[in-house]
Amino acid sequence: MRNKLAFDLMRDIPHINSLRTQFAHITYNDGSADSDLGLFTHVEKMGKEYLLNRGYAPTSNIYKANEFYFESDARLDVDPTVSGSEFESVLEVENTSGDHMALRAMVTALNDDSVDFNTTFDTYFNRNNYLTWLATNILLGNHDTLTQNFALYQPASGNRFYFLPWDYDGSLGFEDQPNELAEGDLYDDWQLGLANWWGSPLHRRFMQEPGNLALIKAAVKEVRDQYLLAAQVQSRIDSYKSLVETLITSAPDLQDLPTYSASPLTDAQQWADEYQRLTTTVQTNYDRFISRLQNPMPYWQAASIDTTSGKLVLEWDASFDLQKNPVTYTVKVATDPAFTAGSVIFSKTGLSTTLATTTAPASGTYYMQVVARDSEGHTTHAFDRTDVGNSRYFGVFQFTLP
Repeated sequence: MRNKLAFDLMRDIPHINSLRTQFAHITYNDGSADSDLGLFTHVEKMGKEYLLNRGYAPTSNIYKANEFYFESDARLDVDPTVSGSEFESVLEVENTSGDHMALRAMVTALNDDSVDFNTTFDTYFNRNNYLTWLATNILLGNHDTLTQNFALYQPASGNRFYFLPWDYDGSLGFEDQPNELAEGDLYDDWQLGLANWWGSPLHRRFMQEPGNLALIKAAVKEVRDQYLLAAQVQSRIDSYKSLVETLITSAPDLQDLPTYSASPLTDAQQWADEYQRLTTTVQTNYDRFISRLQNPMPYWQAASIDTTSGKLVLEWDASFDLQKNPVTYTVKVATDPAFTAGSVIFSKTGLSTTLATTTAPASGTYYMQVVARDSEGHTTHAFDRTDVGNSRYFGVFQFTLP
């Protein structure tokens, strides 16, 4: 339902093309008997038929992101038709003109800080399409769109790339459904706001340009107020309910619902509550976006031993504050990823640089955490995450000393 609902809602939003969807009840016969596989969502393929149905040139390029950061990547240097090419491990070619030079030129320009960003952006992207795509992902809560779950449409004989949506089954409050809440936080705090897209040079450079933060805020508010109101969401899900409810309250779907086994509610009751919660998720995502705008941006951490001095060197990238407030850092090293009392072996606060050194501890595994704080007290931590057993430690970098 989340996937179909998202694409149906996007059909009403200008500057971004949605995809056609339909529910499909699938049975399979292995030659002896029918097997009921349950309810699925069928989503339109972004290929030649997609282009022809919209009156677009069938020789246009469509790339679906698999692992694409908008960073320079040697895998894009060899055309996908060449034997051994890894091109499609980065960008899957859904339709091709046979010419990928504009894509390579766009990536090169985005990663060249000597080239004016606004010139690059206006050459290769459409501002309305970009802002609408970003605003829609913020409001629908599709956080997994940094390197995948989107496509780029490049019209034939043109250099511009237009964002197309893809894969929204993890949107609209997915992280807050019963089974996910029972396992702990799925996302770090920074992933629930604009910082989620900071790791890409396209998004990072766009956010850093003067005036663009105001454009993003305006786009998010406009899309919410005009196209994603609770009443609009309610109208859509009401149109699905009679069909969907019949199927998901019986086998096999009932056994596969993402519910919490320890809940006093039945699976069907949990589904009904989750179904109704869909109407509140856009506002929740909007509130999360607004509340995190003041926070500095995340960064990466590293630790190493200086071969000359033998000291432990702790480094991290500089954080960036969109309000241009000064940022200072607190760095800690511990023997426990939770930084429990007694486990911290090094701590330093109020640093204005992105480097700290200390006497190297004994061989073993250690954990590093840097917290950035702006002059108004807003904080963030690093991109890094460490998983130990079933526990997730956000902003924590694990390293081992020989």
